[in-house]
Amino acid sequence: MFPYLQTELTKDSQITLQIMLILGVGILAWSNSFGAPFVFDDLTVIVNNPQIRNLYGFLTDPSYFSASPRRFLGYLSFAINYRVNGLHPLGYHAVNLALHLSAAMLLFALCRIIMCRHQENNQNSQTPTFSAPLAAALLFTVHPVQTQAVTYITQRFTLLATCFYILTLLGYAKARAAQEAGRPRCNGWYAVSICAAGCAMFSKEIAFSVPLAVLLLELVIFAGTVRQRVTALAPFAAMLLIPFCTVGAAAEPELRVAQTLAATGLPSQAHADYVITQAAVFGTYLRLLLLPVKQTLDYNYPHYHSLAAPPVIIGILIITSLLGLSLYLYRRKTRTARLAVFGICWFIAALTVEAVTPLSDVINEHRLYLPTAGAAMTVASVLVLLSKRFAAKPVNMFLMLMVLVLGATTWKRNLVWSDELLLWSDAAAKAPGKARPHYNLGTILSKRGFPEAARQEFMAALAIEPGHARARYNLGVVNGGKGDLEKARRDYQEAIRLAPLLAEAHNSLGVLLSQEGRLDEAMKSYREALRINPAFADARNNLGAALAAKGKLDAALQEFREAVRSDPQNRPYRENLERALEIKHSP
Repeated sequence: MFPYLQTELTKDSQITLQIMLILGVGILAWSNSFGAPFVFDDLTVIVNNPQIRNLYGFLTDPSYFSASPRRFLGYLSFAINYRVNGLHPLGYHAVNLALHLSAAMLLFALCRIIMCRHQENNQNSQTPTFSAPLAAALLFTVHPVQTQAVTYITQRFTLLATCFYILTLLGYAKARAAQEAGRPRCNGWYAVSICAAGCAMFSKEIAFSVPLAVLLLELVIFAGTVRQRVTALAPFAAMLLIPFCTVGAAAEPELRVAQTLAATGLPSQAHADYVITQAAVFGTYLRLLLLPVKQTLDYNYPHYHSLAAPPVIIGILIITSLLGLSLYLYRRKTRTARLAVFGICWFIAALTVEAVTPLSDVINEHRLYLPTAGAAMTVASVLVLLSKRFAAKPVNMFLMLMVLVLGATTWKRNLVWSDELLLWSDAAAKAPGKARPHYNLGTILSKRGFPEAARQEFMAALAIEPGHARARYNLGVVNGGKGDLEKARRDYQEAIRLAPLLAEAHNSLGVLLSQEGRLDEAMKSYREALRINPAFADARNNLGAALAAKGKLDAALQEFREAVRSDPQNRPYRENLERALEIKHSP
């Protein structure tokens, strides 16, 4: 990247300086991400997840693994974070950034091996061999499309899977390069590669494409007989059994996250329609990489049902063109061309798992994190070719300008993530026709003491999705807070009709009935809430209060004790228990 480094520094010094540059630029670009709060799925996966509070259980109880094998390492990392940091986001962000920078370092090392593997036709080129690895690592590090994967703490799963994914390829490349050079001790790196692939498989489902990536690396970069290749690739092919062996157990963590979205009214979609839509999404992903504007946490993306839809056709043409370009470049034996070929193939392959597996959202920016590594390789190879065709200095300056602009955009995007209100205001403004951003914005406004603004957002969500039970329930909370109990009652009852298992609605309806003196009906609502969620401490406390009001003090004490046991730090629960004990023991 910097021509003068070739003559003024030794090779080891060059590598050290490049690593320092990547780390320095990365820390600077992401320096304002540490203050971002827990948001969205963080509440389910981390804040309200009792599992991560027991690190000992992760280390000794097999049920912790069997409950979520495909993401076990991610949950284990959260348990370690909780043990060290509690619920302070700073420590979680520090780990996420460390993983991101580690992925960049691994990508840098992988690109160096690929670039050293093939010799250029022009041996007298003045372009330093490290320019492509450094450029790829820098672009991967600072690109703003990475913000959702890095700053959104729950996407630790994506970061871990990507680190192990790249380490798999790096270990395999080192082992094969050593084998071809006739050097001993290549088996160590091969073992590292296999172990890393296994760890990736237990970090997130995106790693299920790692055997395909290893195959592409072998075919594009290395040479060998069919027997040699089959022997080298066999362990990775065997890992394709892991998704099938864990299919039953792996549904549980996704269900836990889905429960937080259960009443958002997400549309169902046929598998074929989902895959068709992914062709259009591919074009959007490419646009985000080339022009990262209008980023948002929650896209309101259209669903396509026909291959004849223009965005779908465009996406298919882009994919076909990239594959055709790869075949053309493959015929050129230069290291730069091979880096570009592998980068393109990586980008497409890394998107396959989530492109063919129907998910509740057809598009999410964090799904670009792993593919961006391949895209960065491709862009870096293009810059190297430009530096050979034209003068190196302006191309290097252009690269530095790209890094500066992308880094500044990342820093600016992280400002939006610094506050839940900013984040969901941004999402609602960019997806005005989607219910979920309005609902989540409404909940934040309600918590911060802006009931009227919250009511407007809940109404907007219901106008878009009338079956949005949680929006209806929270509208009832707002109406109840304003003293309009009749509207609140109707809202709670409608929420229960839409989602009979919404325990909060049963509990709130019980509170309203208690205020009206209808204690028997209120207790029925509380008991229904507890039937749905036996750990619902608030419903337990409210049931105790209703029983005490009915003069059933012993039963009330039992409920108060259970509430305090569930939440020992809750002052009202303790006060109710103490008051009931005083009454019981008073003369």
